[in-house]
Amino acid sequence: MTSCAPDPHLPQVAAYIIQVHREATGQSLPPETARTYGADLLMRLTVLCRTVQQRSGTPITLMDRPGALPELLAGEPAPGAHTTTPLDHLIRNLLLQEVDAPPVGLTRRWRGFLAGLGKRDSGDLIEDSGLTEFLLMQVWFLVQTFAFLQQGLEMVAAQRAAAQAVAEAFDVTIVTQGHSHQRTPTPCSRSPLN
Repeated sequence: MTSCAPDPHLPQVAAYIIQVHREATGQSLPPETARTYGADLLMRLTVLCRTVQQRSGTPITLMDRPGALPELLAGEPAPGAHTTTPLDHLIRNLLLQEVDAPPVGLTRRWRGFLAGLGKRDSGDLIEDSGLTEFLLMQVWFLVQTFAFLQQGLEMVAAQRAAAQAVAEAFDVTIVTQGHSHQRTPTPCSRSPLN
């Protein structure tokens, strides 16, 4: 297990980005593009893990998995004392529109990044793509799911409650297992980082 400093995972993350892109488009992706995006993704994830951990009090780590990309873990590694999100799941959601059903298309976020390469700074492209907010929502969902499990909810109910909490905090619509969750109109902001 490592702390939220996943830089050693960059070669594996970059290779997975190349693989997912090739599966979706049939085209190769330059390794440097995958490394640039992967390094920025991992750096942002590290910062967000620290920030959310400080604000929520829930330990967040990147747990190695044999033969697979690591997974983000909220809580303690003991059985039943945590929730996880595999890094490959996050990457597929960043790059692909429909992760579970063919035909799969690329997300607007990923297409915009690729279209801007060579024209703008890659860091600016990544920032404009909404990557930070996407990752923050993913980390916050994981922490909220863990919190609801600690309150005694079953996994599906905890995920639905977490989706509603994230929808409220970020003013987005989230669909979990066929249920739509969206913000209840209110005059105050509920962002978890405010």
